[in-house]
Amino acid sequence: MQEYLILDHVSENLDVLAKAYELGCQFLSSGFNIADITAIYRDSLDIMILPVDRQDCINALKRSTRFLAESLLPFERSDVDLAPAEIALRESEEKFRQFAENIDDVFWITNPNNNNQVLYVSPAYAKIWSRPPEKLYASFDDFLESVHPEDCDRMNVLRSWLYTEKYDEEYRILRPNGEIRWIRGRAFPIRDQQGEIDRVIGISEDITDRKHAEAQIADSLQEKEVLLKEVHHRVKNNLQVVCSLLQMQARASNDPAVSALFTKSQNRVYSMALIHEKLYEPENLAQINFGAYLESLIHNLAQAYNLDTDRIRFQVKTDPIRLNISSAIPCGLIVNELVTNAIKHAFPAGNHGTICIECHEIEPNLCILNITDDGIGIPKNLDLKHCKSLGLRLVHILTKQLNASIDIFRENGTSFYMMFPNHPGN
Repeated sequence: MQEYLILDHVSENLDVLAKAYELGCQFLSSGFNIADITAIYRDSLDIMILPVDRQDCINALKRSTRFLAESLLPFERSDVDLAPAEIALRESEEKFRQFAENIDDVFWITNPNNNNQVLYVSPAYAKIWSRPPEKLYASFDDFLESVHPEDCDRMNVLRSWLYTEKYDEEYRILRPNGEIRWIRGRAFPIRDQQGEIDRVIGISEDITDRKHAEAQIADSLQEKEVLLKEVHHRVKNNLQVVCSLLQMQARASNDPAVSALFTKSQNRVYSMALIHEKLYEPENLAQINFGAYLESLIHNLAQAYNLDTDRIRFQVKTDPIRLNISSAIPCGLIVNELVTNAIKHAFPAGNHGTICIECHEIEPNLCILNITDDGIGIPKNLDLKHCKSLGLRLVHILTKQLNASIDIFRENGTSFYMMFPNHPGN
């Protein structure tokens, strides 16, 4: 079969017409028999040719040539210059080629309508996967075979996603030598004018170094958490020892006033020990749940003073507020001092009453702490800064430490209203 193309009808495809003219001339100038030509497959064109004799071929060629000339006439008269557009297209293609072939990541294009046929994969694939791209062009299964067995099911699910939406996923691959590499794959579908998915384009990035660094940071962080937990645990144990010593001294003293002083000191130390106890229990070693802390603190004070809870009742109302250690310790000491003061002085002669402790976040990074009792009330001339009571002077000092404001209200008992900034992350 000869590789000549003779057009037996007028076509609207200018490329075909041009080829027909060229090859038709070759045929006419040759000595081959027309009967040897039956069909030509060239450039993906299937053209059946059954001319009767050489004159029919000449006539067909003349018709094709005339139509070609007529078809090209408008272009010859047009002011449109196609050369710059062609040059721009070639420059764009060259820029894309340089980009795709020089980036460290793998750029790829697949045809989801043909069993995920790989249409293009950049040279970085051979470097990252340590596999020849020819196998990937031959079958998409070569990629699936490289995926780590523990990630295969997940990647098969992702393949179905590509038909509807984009994805961004991390997975592992196995190189031929058994080495594991971490990959971050990002892909999205490209739709044709009818809205059907025609191509899938993606980038695969080797993130192995980043994963190793993250693992090292996680290990280091875990070690520091263990050490910090141990620090809090030992501080708490040491403070508990101090509490026990103070309790022994209080019991050994025959002077009720001295015994009361030891008990006060014991409760102050316990309020700090409780902070460290709460800090090493949860996962977050920098903050405590202040509501849970207040519940434990009030329970300890009730036990320390052997209170009849039917006579003096406690109410703890708090939001789920988290405080860091620099705020939690002074707040805990302030609550300890003010609740202790209320227990001792607000309900004389067996009077009944209620002590209410509230802590709320009224706006971001701003909290209020309110300790209220419905007892006999605090003296009107009381000044926290100059009072003789060590506990109330401590309240003044700790309030300044918190950069807080404090107000005293004397209606229907006593209320200490404190407002302080809270920055849990500090």
